[in-house]
Amino acid sequence: MDIKIVDNFMPEDVFLEYSKSIIRIPWSISSVVYEGKLGCELSCNKLDNFMLVHGFYQNNIPKTEFYYQFIQPLLSHLQINSLIRAKINLNPRTEKIIQHGYHIDNEYNNSFTSILYLNTNNGYTQFKESGTKVESVANRLVTFPTSYYHTGSTCTDQKYRMALNLNYY
Repeated sequence: MDIKIVDNFMPEDVFLEYSKSIIRIPWSISSVVYEGKLGCELSCNKLDNFMLVHGFYQNNIPKTEFYYQFIQPLLSHLQINSLIRAKINLNPRTEKIIQHGYHIDNEYNNSFTSILYLNTNNGYTQFKESGTKVESVANRLVTFPTSYYHTGSTCTDQKYRMALNLNYY
C-alpha cells in the first residue's frame, strides 16, 4: 500500500456535526515529536514542539468509555481488524508554518495510520521518503503504512490545525 487520500470521507452533514462536537473534549498539552525516541527527528525549536492532544484509545484500552464514542463514526467507515491507538491533535496557529520533525507512529509490522483532517488550513502532512505533501482539508482522510516517516505542521491562516490520528491493523 502506498499513500491513499480520500476527500469527503464522511457525508458532509455527518462530518460537520462530528467536527463541531469533537472540539469540546478535554485537552492536554503534549510534545509533537518525542525528542530522543527511536524514529523521531525534531526539526523545530524545542519551544515550538507542543500541541494539545486527547487520547481516545491506547494499548487495546479506551481511555474513557464516554469519549471513546467520538471515534466510533470513523471506525465504522474503516476496515480495522484491531485498533492500536486513537488520538486527536490540535496545533495552535503560529506566525510562520512550523514543521515539527519526521517520525513513525509505532513500530508494529503491517499496521497503518489514518489521519482525518478536521478543519481546512494551510498546514500539511509531509512524507520524508517521497516528499509527498498532503494539505489539511476538512473531511480528507490520508492512510499509509506506519513505517512511513512523516511530519505535520502548524498553520498560519486559521486558529488551529486539528487532525484525528488512528493506528491500526
